[in-house]
Parts: sequence; C-alpha cells; structure tokens
Amino acid sequence: MGGDYKELPFKQALAVKGRSQEAPATEDSRPSGKAYSVASWGNTRHRRGGGGTFGGRRQIPAGANQQRGGYPAESHPDKPGQRGHNQATQDDSDALDSFLESHHNFGVDSTEDFAADRLPVILPHVRGRVVKLAMNPKGCRLMQRVLELVTEKEMVALVTELKGHVCAAVESPHANHVLQKAIVLLPPFKVRFIADELLVWDRQPSLARHQYGCRVLERLIEHFPGEWLEEFTAGILQDGKALCRSNYGNFVLQHLLEHGLPQVRERIVQLLLEPVQEFRDLALNQSACGVLDSALNYAAPHDQRRLAQQLLNTPGLLTEMCSSKHRGGNEVVKRLFRIHEDGICAQARVGLEKGAPELMQQKQGKAFLEACMPDKYQFSKDSKGENTLPLKE
Repeated sequence: MGGDYKELPFKQALAVKGRSQEAPATEDSRPSGKAYSVASWGNTRHRRGGGGTFGGRRQIPAGANQQRGGYPAESHPDKPGQRGHNQATQDDSDALDSFLESHHNFGVDSTEDFAADRLPVILPHVRGRVVKLAMNPKGCRLMQRVLELVTEKEMVALVTELKGHVCAAVESPHANHVLQKAIVLLPPFKVRFIADELLVWDRQPSLARHQYGCRVLERLIEHFPGEWLEEFTAGILQDGKALCRSNYGNFVLQHLLEHGLPQVRERIVQLLLEPVQEFRDLALNQSACGVLDSALNYAAPHDQRRLAQQLLNTPGLLTEMCSSKHRGGNEVVKRLFRIHEDGICAQARVGLEKGAPELMQQKQGKAFLEACMPDKYQFSKDSKGENTLPLKE
C-alpha cells in the first residue's frame, strides 16, 4: 500500500484506487468518524469472514462461500448476470439509506419515537419495504414504532411481508426485534406463520442456543398456546440438560417453567433432579441456577419441595452456592427461605448455620447471612462500608 491514500477517509481511498463502486459496509463493521485505508478495511472484512479488497483484487478467505452465502460477482465468470444483480442490490441499499436519512423531512426527529399524527405521512413509504427496513439498524426501530401505531388490519398487512423471510430475520441482530414486536402485538393465529417457518428450518434444533433466536422463541412461549409449540418443546426437552448450562438456552427453559404446560414444567424438574450425581455441578453452574430458581418459583408445589429437599440433602451444597462468585446461587438459597412447607425454611437455616464460619470469611457470605438471618447475624461496618465483626451471633 502506498502512503498517498493510507490516511484518507474510506470513500476517498476507494476513489484513489480507481474502484467504480463502494464496498458494502454495515454500521457495526465500519464505525463512523475513522479513516480507513483499503488494506485495513480488507483486513477487517477478512476477520468477519467476508471478502476484502486489496490492490484492486478480491481476497476471498477459505470457506467464505459456505459461511457467508456466496462469492462476489467477479469470482463467478459462469454467471454473467451476477454483476448486474449486485449493482441493483447496491442501488436498493442506497435508496433505503436515503429514505432513512430523510426521515426528518416527514417531521420525524427519531426513527424510534415519532408522534402518531406523522404516521399517515410515513406509512406509504414503509409498505413494500418491511423486510429491508427490518434488516436495517435504523429501519428496524422505525418498523417497531410503526407497528405500535397502526391498526391491527394494517399491522397484519405489514407483518405478512415477512413471510418467507422469518429464518433470515431470526438470525439478524435487527430484524429479530421486529418479529418479537409482531408476536407481542398481534393475536397468535395471525402470526402463526412465524412458528411454522421456524419448525421446518434446518437450524431449528439449535434455535434455543442462538443469541437472537432464543429471544423470538421466548416471545412465542409467552404468547402462543402451549399446544402449538409441542414440536418446539419436545426438541428443547430432549436437549434440556445441556440447555440448562447454555448462556441463552437457560432463559428458554425459564420461560417454559413460567408459561409452559404443567407436563412441561414437570419434565424440566425431572431433568434437574436426574441423575443425582450431576445435581451438585448443575446447582453450582451460573446459568443452571437461573433454571433452578424459576423451578422453585413456578413448578407445582410438590415439585418445588422435591427440588428443595435435594438441595438440602446434598452435603455442603448450600454453603458452596452462597460462596460462589455469581449471584445465581444466592438467589436459589434465598428462595428456600420462602418455602415454609415441610420445615424447608428451618432446614435451610440449620444448613447455613453449619457453614457460617466459612461464610463469615467472605464478603458475600457475610452479606448473605445478614440478609437471610438478620435476627442472628448483623455486622458492623468499617469506614469503607465493609462488613467486619458480627454484632450478633
């Protein structure tokens, strides 16, 4: 790379290299306000798995076609029409950007929040563009606001444009929010196509683990009848033990415990309890603690007591959970103090008193003892507000 254009802004650097069109960029992959050389921009795209540009040639990393859905036009000499298709796609993208940048011409100060009286001016520009707007970082906010303001009939017409694009929308960091909004605002039978398209998707089994897919699945669990989601729940429960430990999957299980059918709640409790040898590791896992807490809150009373007894009967488990660095273990143990049937609260108190000497050596242990047993443990504070000596014991 020569030094003539190394520090020029992105568009000017492309012009110096003699390229006829701009390389596509997204809001999250090319932050505004920074100068990029062609080489540095190409390297950035390489790290993201796409094809970069360098010296007027396309650099295609291995596996890019499989990971990102295709090579650039010039790498396909057997597809002469592909270049024109790419140009048309770029023109559509430019038109969409121009529309979003000119939203202030409609009397709108923000794509996220505008007055209802501006809706008649904006709505004609939204019709027919729902998919493209949903996939855009600014457009998805505009779409969510429009869905909040339109009538149900108009909302159905707009959301119907997403048919055939649900799977792509689920994987989008922007469009997934539009899907969620549609599920929340419309009656289930009018957006059932969302669940139908996800069911036949080849990636459906991993939906609960997906960063965005889990959110859409949670909205479906909240608002759809449980009988409509039996195929989803069957796959989730089959992978339930692993989902308990998943950063995203654990929230799907928590939603099933709160909104699912009684037999689904019972199955999840069974997953948590068996095998007994794995229960300690599960109870000490940060993600699984959230599932345990929800089960102790939403499961049937007899299932709550089964879980509580298992927690109490595992030697030293309560002390370990209270000593863990994450708050999940603390919340589960606190939940035990709210279950007064069968003397569970009293048993939890006895178990904690056995581990009190160890807990008093830790800051979070002292805080827990003071919060759960204030009648017995209160600690004085030093000048920094830290717990020091017990006032009661």
